[in-house]
Amino acid sequence: MRHAKKVEALSRCILFILLLIFAAMKGTAQTPQATTAASPDPQVMKMAPGVTAPTAIHTVNAEYPREARKKHLSGVCVITLIIDTQGLPQNVSLKKCSDPIFGQSSLQAVSKFRFQPARYKGNPVAVQLTVEQEFNVHRGKKRKD
Repeated sequence: MRHAKKVEALSRCILFILLLIFAAMKGTAQTPQATTAASPDPQVMKMAPGVTAPTAIHTVNAEYPREARKKHLSGVCVITLIIDTQGLPQNVSLKKCSDPIFGQSSLQAVSKFRFQPARYKGNPVAVQLTVEQEFNVHRGKKRKD
């Protein structure tokens, strides 16, 4: 059982890192632009050439809601957040969620993430990211073939 939890935690971390890489690659056709956002930083950069993506240094697995587990529910939540110049999540919000039962758990977990901040011209900058939190009731269980 302990091994299954470690495998699940590792797979979530890998998924998160892949999402960060995808977000960085997705923005390569754009130029850096500042957008206004309600955050402690006056500018929030979009991922673009010259902007180095933030690196996750601490992630937290979302707690699987007890009621969802009882009902054998699986789902995905999409969360938007701003990583500030200190590497802290700001303005964490739920963009969409396949089932509202997973929303609060996703928001709490992502709020605890920590990052090496994004950089532009060597200086830390705030960037907006989108993160997926996956809930799969069957993950980590052995399949009977």
